Amino acid sequence: MPVLDAGCGTGLTGLQLQRCGFDRITGVDISPASLEKARQKGCYRDLKQQNLNEPLDFAADQFAAAQCVGTLTHVENIAELMREFCRVVRPQGVVLFTQRTDLHDDRFKSVIDDVSAAGLWTRILRTGPGAYLPGHEDFSDEKKVIYEIYRVN
Repeated sequence: MPVLDAGCGTGLTGLQLQRCGFDRITGVDISPASLEKARQKGCYRDLKQQNLNEPLDFAADQFAAAQCVGTLTHVENIAELMREFCRVVRPQGVVLFTQRTDLHDDRFKSVIDDVSAAGLWTRILRTGPGAYLPGHEDFSDEKKVIYEIYRVN
């Protein structure tokens, strides 16, 4: 299954996807330096420089899933990015993302719920606060995020 890792950074989540058996992972990030570090991990089939504040440079229905972990703090128009995920992920595919608890406010939830109200996706899961990357040496367990998972309609 082809998976989009949006805001892949240095490839931490791509590496985890590979360990879970995914081998068709495309990573996008705005930072060339991060993309080079991700490339060195050897888990991506393709890596591209992409600003997530602009339309995604992919055809419709190209992916079975998209994930965006630890990146939404850098996105100005979250609603447009979520609509782009619904465009590039095929129907019945999955979109997973995280948002920091301090930014997962009523305005953020309203933006996400508007995508549901437009009929583009259906929520599968919204977790309570949890550690961003539990036990990871570069990230404090004190940073909390909420995970959300949606099925594209």
